[in-house]
Amino acid sequence: MNQKKAHKIGFFASLAISVSSVIGIGIFFKNISIFKNQAIENSNDFSLYSFLVVWILGALISLLTAYCFLQVSKSGHSKSGLSGWIANLSTPKQGYIAKLYQSFLYYGLLSTILPIFSTEMIFNAIASIKGINVTSIHFGYVVLTSLFVAIFLIGLNFLKLKASVRLQQFSFFFKIIPLIIAIIIAFIGSHNSPNVDTGTLNDGANGVASTKQFSFSGLALSLPIVLFAFDAFLMIGNLADDMKKPKQIPIVSILTIIISGVIYFFISLGVALTGYANVVDIFKSIFKDPSQKDTKQVIEIIIYFMLGFSGFFVCNSIYLGTLRGFQALVEERSVIGHKFFTKLELTKQGLGGFSLYLIVFAIYFAFLTVPSVVLNSDSLIDTFSNIPINIFFLVYAYTIFLALKRNIQTKEPAIRFFKTISVLCIISIVVIMGFDIIYRDIYLAFIVGGKSNSGLFYSSSSWKYIYDGISYWGFLLITSSFVFLNYKFNYHKVHLTPQS
Repeated sequence: MNQKKAHKIGFFASLAISVSSVIGIGIFFKNISIFKNQAIENSNDFSLYSFLVVWILGALISLLTAYCFLQVSKSGHSKSGLSGWIANLSTPKQGYIAKLYQSFLYYGLLSTILPIFSTEMIFNAIASIKGINVTSIHFGYVVLTSLFVAIFLIGLNFLKLKASVRLQQFSFFFKIIPLIIAIIIAFIGSHNSPNVDTGTLNDGANGVASTKQFSFSGLALSLPIVLFAFDAFLMIGNLADDMKKPKQIPIVSILTIIISGVIYFFISLGVALTGYANVVDIFKSIFKDPSQKDTKQVIEIIIYFMLGFSGFFVCNSIYLGTLRGFQALVEERSVIGHKFFTKLELTKQGLGGFSLYLIVFAIYFAFLTVPSVVLNSDSLIDTFSNIPINIFFLVYAYTIFLALKRNIQTKEPAIRFFKTISVLCIISIVVIMGFDIIYRDIYLAFIVGGKSNSGLFYSSSSWKYIYDGISYWGFLLITSSFVFLNYKFNYHKVHLTPQS
């Protein structure tokens, strides 16, 4: 038994995995969109205060959500994390439905999309080496490279769990060090050349910080994006069976939010004070002399490579949780066709879930990348990246509501201030995500129309808001239909017949 426990993940390894699954994609890829949302019309200015407040509020909401899950976790042990807690707090039916949505909508989408975004950073480095814009390289090469990266990481997490965990421990320091350096550079740069209420841009900066206006619309539009940056803090819940002490999951989640929140805030403060939305530009800003052009290019290449690999480390954490989720689907006979995948388990433990996930990955990858390669754009992929976050923060709110409901009914002792904090969390999440869905995927998509800002480095000028709306509601309909079919034809068979 001790030998078996020795192969399980300890507290600090769990924390490294959790932090590495959060830090990377959000601050590196989404910060530019948040920055642009704070722009003040007819000027080079952006609202300094709304830019900082959005990160503070996002971190606070995420932290309070993680705190509420301390109470949620008291509902009982869950080997499948979120869906298991929902089952404990409500009914097995709700837990079953949540498990399917979590695997196919949340992990299925994110694990397909994130390697593509990360690979875009690598190709930015390649473009810098060649002295060209990254869009001069066809998006098809990005897609093909991301496929090889994804296959490697999926295989690593299936075959070598220990190696994957060590990789995440290394990635923790790999990410933290350059971020700390960026923070220091940003503060030195802002001290030497402050960019607040100056009216003039720093060389190559994206905007001038203004303390004279507060952008409420920018705040509202950016909060869902900030929550994207914190979203994966509950991923560690899928690794309950791999941890030495599964009861530490809520503590790991809280520490993940605290560590990530502090780093995110200081990075954002540095960004705001210098006016450079991109972390790469913060590093480049210290080389102002024209004679340092080559040095600036070398720094740009190195940073883009580091950001790309940081993204890959996020992907590695996500794959770790994704495979455990799909393995649970097979072990608990929760998906149509489980008999076939269960037979594969006889060959090698976990092979059934691994095979099921590969099928899902192949379908999603083809569905997202074929049109993207044809259009030479990442707008479709960026649109789909928002779907899991919208839906699952609402699921987090619902789970907290279930815990609050049980606590009121049973009158059992709860963690300090749980009732107050849970109500704040539920209202905040519903308002933020509800506004985002209604505004972007209904109002802009089907009433206002016009060009969408979806896309990262390969955004398309012809991509419209209506495409965002059709993608959102269409995929939700397809996924919900699949969940319904599983529930109708599989749920009662599984729960009314004993497992063999």
